[in-house]
Amino acid sequence: MNFKNTCMNKTASMYNLVSCEQLKKLMETDVQNSAQAIADYKNILSRIQQ
Repeated sequence: MNFKNTCMNKTASMYNLVSCEQLKKLMETDVQNSAQAIADYKNILSRIQQ
């Protein structure tokens, strides 16, 4: 989960440096998917710990 979080933060940080609109759209999708994956991981972990 730490790796996924690091990758998401890197993509979000680099977003403003990109000029290609297609790449920006891909980066937005990646950040959204990563955020959802992290939320899913947290949900699974919370169920396991109960």
